[in-house]
Amino acid sequence: MCYYSSISILSKRCLVVVDGFFEWRHLNNKSYHYHISLTNHRPFALAGIWDKWQNPDTGIESLTFSVITTEANSLMAQIHNTKKSDLQNRFHMIFSLTHQ
Repeated sequence: MCYYSSISILSKRCLVVVDGFFEWRHLNNKSYHYHISLTNHRPFALAGIWDKWQNPDTGIESLTFSVITTEANSLMAQIHNTKKSDLQNRFHMIFSLTHQ
Protein backbone atom coordinates (compact mmCIF):
# COMPACT_ATOMS: atom_id res chain seq x y z
CA MET A 1 0.00 0.00 0.00
CA CYS A 2 1.21 3.46 -0.85
CA TYR A 3 0.50 6.46 1.33
CA TYR A 4 0.67 9.88 -0.27
CA SER A 5 1.48 13.05 1.59
CA SER A 6 -0.96 15.91 1.95
CA ILE A 7 1.25 17.78 -0.54
CA SER A 8 0.20 15.28 -3.22
CA ILE A 9 -3.47 15.90 -2.48
CA LEU A 10 -2.98 19.65 -2.83
CA SER A 11 -0.51 19.96 -5.69
CA LYS A 12 -0.10 16.65 -7.52
CA ARG A 13 -3.59 16.01 -8.80
CA CYS A 14 -4.14 14.20 -12.07
CA LEU A 15 -6.77 12.62 -14.27
CA VAL A 16 -6.53 8.90 -14.96
CA VAL A 17 -8.11 8.22 -18.35
CA VAL A 18 -9.70 4.76 -18.65
CA ASP A 19 -12.20 2.98 -20.84
CA GLY A 20 -13.44 0.92 -17.90
CA PHE A 21 -12.44 -0.65 -14.61
CA PHE A 22 -13.12 -3.80 -12.64
CA GLU A 23 -15.12 -3.79 -9.45
CA TRP A 24 -15.31 -6.75 -7.10
CA ARG A 25 -18.46 -7.72 -5.25
CA HIS A 26 -18.03 -9.91 -2.21
CA LEU A 27 -21.09 -11.97 -1.36
CA ASN A 28 -21.46 -15.10 0.77
CA ASN A 29 -17.67 -15.67 0.94
CA LYS A 30 -17.39 -15.51 -2.87
CA SER A 31 -16.00 -12.78 -5.10
CA TYR A 32 -17.56 -11.72 -8.39
CA HIS A 33 -15.91 -9.28 -10.79
CA TYR A 34 -17.74 -6.73 -12.89
CA HIS A 35 -16.29 -4.67 -15.73
CA ILE A 36 -17.64 -1.13 -15.43
CA SER A 37 -17.66 1.08 -18.55
CA LEU A 38 -19.79 3.68 -20.26
CA THR A 39 -22.54 2.33 -22.48
CA ASN A 40 -20.90 3.99 -25.51
CA HIS A 41 -17.49 2.47 -24.52
CA ARG A 42 -15.80 5.88 -24.71
CA PRO A 43 -12.94 6.82 -22.37
CA PHE A 44 -13.63 8.73 -19.18
CA ALA A 45 -11.49 10.22 -16.42
CA LEU A 46 -11.07 9.31 -12.77
CA ALA A 47 -9.64 11.65 -10.13
CA GLY A 48 -6.13 10.78 -9.05
CA ILE A 49 -2.96 11.91 -7.32
CA TRP A 50 0.62 11.18 -8.36
CA ASP A 51 4.10 11.24 -6.83
CA LYS A 52 7.67 10.06 -7.41
CA TRP A 53 9.07 7.18 -5.40
CA GLN A 54 12.60 5.81 -5.28
CA ASN A 55 13.13 2.17 -4.35
CA PRO A 56 15.70 2.24 -1.52
CA ASP A 57 17.08 -1.18 -2.52
CA THR A 58 17.54 -0.62 -6.26
CA GLY A 59 17.58 3.16 -6.60
CA ILE A 60 15.04 2.89 -9.42
CA GLU A 61 12.72 5.88 -9.53
CA SER A 62 9.05 5.37 -10.39
CA LEU A 63 6.16 7.67 -11.02
CA THR A 64 3.14 6.35 -9.13
CA PHE A 65 -0.49 7.31 -8.99
CA SER A 66 -3.61 6.37 -7.08
CA VAL A 67 -7.23 6.75 -8.05
CA ILE A 68 -9.26 8.59 -5.44
CA THR A 69 -12.48 6.83 -4.51
CA THR A 70 -15.47 7.77 -2.44
CA GLU A 71 -18.57 6.13 -1.08
CA ALA A 72 -20.57 4.47 -3.86
CA ASN A 73 -23.63 6.13 -5.36
CA SER A 74 -26.94 4.22 -5.47
CA LEU A 75 -26.13 2.55 -8.79
CA MET A 76 -22.65 1.34 -7.78
CA ALA A 77 -23.68 0.48 -4.21
CA GLN A 78 -25.28 -2.72 -5.54
CA ILE A 79 -21.80 -3.94 -6.53
CA HIS A 80 -19.30 -1.86 -4.57
CA ASN A 81 -19.70 -2.94 -0.98
CA THR A 82 -16.75 -1.13 0.61
CA LYS A 83 -17.73 0.59 3.83
CA LYS A 84 -17.09 4.30 4.21
CA SER A 85 -14.70 3.59 7.12
CA ASP A 86 -12.59 1.37 4.82
CA LEU A 87 -12.22 4.23 2.36
CA GLN A 88 -10.85 6.55 5.02
CA ASN A 89 -7.89 4.22 5.54
CA ARG A 90 -6.86 3.29 2.00
CA PHE A 91 -6.75 4.17 -1.68
CA HIS A 92 -7.90 1.81 -4.45
CA MET A 93 -6.14 0.80 -7.63
CA ILE A 94 -2.48 1.70 -7.05
CA PHE A 95 -0.41 1.51 -10.21
CA SER A 96 3.25 2.22 -10.95
CA LEU A 97 4.84 3.55 -14.10
CA THR A 98 8.60 3.23 -14.39
CA HIS A 99 10.16 6.66 -14.76
CA GLN A 100 12.53 6.78 -17.75
